[in-house]
Amino acid sequence: MTQFPEIITRFLKEGISSLSYSEVQHAIVFLENLHEENTADEKAVVLLLQIYNQLEEFTQALQIGQTFLLEYGYSKQVLAELSTSYLQTGQIDTYFTLVRDFMAKSGVAKKEPTRNNVILFPKKRVDEHVIGQFLEISVPEQLVFLRGIQTTDISNYVPFFRDFLQNDELSPYVKTVIFELLEIANSNEEFLITKLNLEGSFNPSKLEKSDFINILKKELDKRLENENPILLEQLLTTVDRHLFMVYPFTFEPNRVELWVEAYLKWAEDLYQDANKIDRIKDPELEKALAFIHTLENYERNSLI
Repeated sequence: MTQFPEIITRFLKEGISSLSYSEVQHAIVFLENLHEENTADEKAVVLLLQIYNQLEEFTQALQIGQTFLLEYGYSKQVLAELSTSYLQTGQIDTYFTLVRDFMAKSGVAKKEPTRNNVILFPKKRVDEHVIGQFLEISVPEQLVFLRGIQTTDISNYVPFFRDFLQNDELSPYVKTVIFELLEIANSNEEFLITKLNLEGSFNPSKLEKSDFINILKKELDKRLENENPILLEQLLTTVDRHLFMVYPFTFEPNRVELWVEAYLKWAEDLYQDANKIDRIKDPELEKALAFIHTLENYERNSLI
C-alpha cells in the first residue's frame, strides 16, 4: 500500500488551500511520478484529478482521466471526479454519454423501459421502491437519469422532486438540475429547497432573473484583465461553478464589491503560505470568504 507524504494527507483533509505554492508543486510531482510508475493505480489518478480540478487545470485532468478509463475501464471514482472537468470545459453532454455507456457495459444500470436508449422511470405512479433506488444510486447516475427525462413530460415526477429538493442527503448539483427541469416545464408551484445550509421557497415559473453575477464577472474582469488574465479565467470559472452549486439561491448579501473582494482574497490565500495569510477584519468579508470555502470544501468532498 502506498505511503503518502504529509502534504498529500493534508490535501485530502483540508484541500488545496492548505498547501503553499511549493507544496502544491511537490504534491503534483509526487503523484505524477507515482502515476508514471503504475498507470493502473486508481488512487493516484483520483488524487491527480482532484488536485488538477481544484487548480482549475481541467484539460490536464481530462487527459489523465480519459486515458485511465480507456486503458482500464469503468471506475466510479474516476468518473465522479471527471464530472467537474467535463462541466467546466463545456462538455457535460459528453460526460453524460460516457457515464451512460459505462453503465450499460458494466451492468450498473438496471433494465427499465426505454425510448431511444434513454432510461426512463415507469410512466405510471412511481412507487416507494423506485424512489429509494433513485436516492441510493450514485450522483452521476442520478444526473444521467435526469438528463434522460429532460424532454419528457415530468408532471408525474413533480411530487418526488418536491421531496428530493428538501432531502439533505441529495447532492446540491442534483437539486440544481431538478430545479432547472421544473423551470423548463414552467412549473407554477412553490418548492422548498434546502442545500448547503441554505433554505428558501422558489417558484420556477416566477424566478426573477438578476444581473448580479454578470456584473460581478465584469468587475473581476476590470480588476484582472490586464494584471493577471490567467487568474481571471480561473476565478470566472470558479464563480460559474459556485453559482451552479447554489442555484436557485444566489450570493448574499447582494453586493458586487463585497464578492469581488472575497474572491480576490480567496485566490490570494490559495497561493499563499497558510502561516502568512492576513486575518480579515471586515466581518462581512470574512463571512463571504467563509461561504466560498464552504462551497470549495463541499466540492472537494463530494462524489461529483
